[in-house]
Amino acid sequence: MRLRLILAALVMLAAMAMPVTGDRVDDIIFDLLYSATPDKRAEAAVILGRVGDLRAVDPLLQVLTDKKENSTVRRAAAASLGEIGDPRAVDPLIAGLKDEDFFVPATAAWALGEIGDPRAVDPLIEALGDIDWQLRMNAAKALGEINDSRAVDPLIETLGDRNWQIRERAANALGKIGDPRAIEPLRAALMDESKRVKTAASAALAAIEHGEPPGVGGEDGILQDYYLFVI
Repeated sequence: MRLRLILAALVMLAAMAMPVTGDRVDDIIFDLLYSATPDKRAEAAVILGRVGDLRAVDPLLQVLTDKKENSTVRRAAAASLGEIGDPRAVDPLIAGLKDEDFFVPATAAWALGEIGDPRAVDPLIEALGDIDWQLRMNAAKALGEINDSRAVDPLIETLGDRNWQIRERAANALGKIGDPRAIEPLRAALMDESKRVKTAASAALAAIEHGEPPGVGGEDGILQDYYLFVI
């Protein structure tokens, strides 16, 4: 597993460093669809996400929705669709929340937050109750990015999650949404056993009560989580 994560990081760094011109996009799409190895197809998916060319959307969707495709490639496709941000990906990514692979649902939740489409709110709220803590964590963050009041009560409930990382993300999300209903629950979260949750709750309260920019506690962690989810 550790070696797998190291390889994932190397693939991601290579993709970020590799300059890609518009003329090469078709070649990379070909690699995504037809390369012999899953690692090569996943690398192509990651590069397409970094490039952001809309020509990549349909091929990435084809990969994401192909259940016969290697789960590593599906994860990379989900993440890259989030980076590109095209709304055509919303419904397939919502379906990806139920993917059988361990990491695809969490990556799909992250991607839905990046796209920010309100269609994802109810499925992401449902994901807050999932057994997978990584899915719950990214669902909480995504709901904050979408900034829809429907998420307020579920996120307040999530402040009681057993995992401090998810409580932290819920506090961050409530600060971004800015609904006064969250004030008292966030004040209660100031007594949380986790310092990170206390910090996130304090920043969220400042955002809601005083109009300060919402805090970003835990956001670096989400970015790292995204890299790990990709491969």
